[in-house]
Amino acid sequence: MNRTSYSGSACSVSPGQLKQRRAARKRLAAANFLQAVLGVSIPHDNDEAFRASLADGVVLCQLLNALQPGIIPHIQSGAATPTSGVRQTFENVSNFLEAAQKFTTDLFSAADLEEPGER
Repeated sequence: MNRTSYSGSACSVSPGQLKQRRAARKRLAAANFLQAVLGVSIPHDNDEAFRASLADGVVLCQLLNALQPGIIPHIQSGAATPTSGVRQTFENVSNFLEAAQKFTTDLFSAADLEEPGER
């Protein structure tokens, strides 16, 4: 059995549990940061809800605009049909990734917003 034991503790935690705990801490930290900067509440209890709240790219674009006003001149939002919703999401996430390169080269892909798992 592959388990990690902590010295002096009766607690035994599997590598999978450690990975889940790390991911939960990262989601909480990101949600707290977004709350502090934008005043938005992002669900962080599970990976699926967290990703879904960011998947349309609106909050991501708003974050970059809060950090550097005007870096993303137009954010696609509002009521959308299934077809226009896909286009809006694509434009927002593409604009975010392009603008984010000015801050860092350690970026994620648009698929990371849809696929489960820790990066």
